[in-house]
Amino acid sequence: VIGRMIRIPITQMTESARLIAKGNMQSVVRSNTKDEIGTLANYMADVTDAFSLLISKINESCDKLKAGELEVDIDLDLFQGDYRHAAESVNTMLNLLINNTFKAMNCAVEYANGNFNEDIERFNGKQAILHETFDTLQSNLKSVNTEIQALIENAKIGNLDFRIDADKYQNDWQKIAIGLNDLLK
Repeated sequence: VIGRMIRIPITQMTESARLIAKGNMQSVVRSNTKDEIGTLANYMADVTDAFSLLISKINESCDKLKAGELEVDIDLDLFQGDYRHAAESVNTMLNLLINNTFKAMNCAVEYANGNFNEDIERFNGKQAILHETFDTLQSNLKSVNTEIQALIENAKIGNLDFRIDADKYQNDWQKIAIGLNDLLK
């Protein structure tokens, strides 16, 4: 009888732990007994509850970000210990991505307003593609601006033979250069 009283809850907790390890957080065993097995079952349930809450809050932050919200931080007061550290790490990751997006947007606004000298922050690792792309954009804007200014200055002094080197550019940049050159024909 005692063996059965121990074996059944341990078998239930073992099965519950196996399912939880596979990601099924609904497989929680709670106990009303005050013995060691009941206490262990309840602590396992508490662990599952804390982890489920963390997963829920991460998913909630992701859903907010997908919906266009920028205030997506997880409330750290809901967690303790390593759960809190994990929530802090998620917040840090999300805030870095959001802040880097704002840095890129601010640089794009400067370019749109004609400030081609605005440099974007250097990013690490694979995020470097962000500043590399803006560096290329900046270089093209400066180059076209320099060519247009040279065209204007030459026209002012009567040199209408000066042309922009349209072969240096591609796509719409090239069309702009060709169009400006055609104006002087």
